[in-house]
Order: sequence, then structure tokens, then C-alpha cells
Amino acid sequence: MASFEENQKLESALCAVGASPQQEKSRFEELYEKYSKSKYLDPRLDPGFKRLLKNGPAMVSFLNAILHKETDLITHVDFLDSELEVHATDLLNLRMDIHAKTESGMHIDIEMQKMSLTFFAERAILQESAFLCVEKKRFDAAIREKYPSESRQDVAARERFRYDIPHVYSIWICDFNVNDIGEYYDSWHVYSDEAVKRSAS
Repeated sequence: MASFEENQKLESALCAVGASPQQEKSRFEELYEKYSKSKYLDPRLDPGFKRLLKNGPAMVSFLNAILHKETDLITHVDFLDSELEVHATDLLNLRMDIHAKTESGMHIDIEMQKMSLTFFAERAILQESAFLCVEKKRFDAAIREKYPSESRQDVAARERFRYDIPHVYSIWICDFNVNDIGEYYDSWHVYSDEAVKRSAS
């Protein structure tokens, strides 16, 4: 089990928007007191969650199930640095619970959310957008490295990829009812459903 200080750092991003520092501290201490004496690791808390899913075969199985993949199955993932620098917003850095990359280049952020948050959907979309911007910057850098010159051919090649959007997913597992959705599963995305169907066919 991680120390109180480690958990406090890891869980600081879970504090409700608009809550005072004292309220945030009180909520965290209540949560810590409740679960720190557990005999077994709780998969709803950071240490147990990472122990469970930061494992190649377990992650592959989880992703194929949660993404409803029946064909073109994920067979391998690499675990990457979970802290990313974000320059496009006031989020100076983005700390993800688990950051994984599949063999096809899909980047995935997986979050275990124990505490209910005000403006949860907005927060999730903002984090996903920041994640997308970071990966787009990396994608563009890779294209620039592949086509580095100012020749007509390389400039044209870079131009072809200017608006390509990397395949980036954020998966949030929540231990509370999200915005009264009423269903256990929901998805928000920037791709059209029809475009996704066409690309998969």
C-alpha cells in the first residue's frame, strides 16, 4: 500500500472542482481512513488498480473487451510515462493513471475514478483534449523527422499529415453514477460513428 503522501499526490487530481482545500483534504482523509486498513488491495484505488491492470496480458484482455473489438484484436501493449507536459492549457502537466500504447499506435489513457467530481464530463473531455494535443505534437514531430527537408516532395508529404488525428482513447472507470447517465457505459468522441464504421470495414 502506498504511503499517505504518495496517495495524496496521486489522488490530488480527484478533488472536486470548486471545493475548498480543507474540503478536499477532508474528503481524501476520509477515503484514506476507510481503505488503508483493508487486508486486500482494492482495485478501485490507485495501488490496486495499477497492480491489476499494469500487466500486459490483463491489459490486452481488458482493452479488447472495453473497446468491443471483435476483429483486429489488440495483442500487445507497451506501458509509457504517465506524466505528460501540456503547453496548450493551464494544465502544466497531465498525470494519467495508466498510459499504454498498442502495436497499431493507439495511445490509451486509463483512469480509475473513486471520488465523485463536479463537472466530471467537462474534466474528462478537457483531459482527453490535452492528451490528444500532446500526442498530435509527437505525431507531427515523427512526420517531420521522416520528411525533414524543404524539398517539394517532403513538404507535400508533411502537408498530407497536417490534419491527421492520432488514435487516442481515454477510458474512465468510475465508482459513482456519472451525471445521471443511467447506463453503465457511455462514450464521447471527436470522430463520427459513420467514419469509424467505414474505417473498420
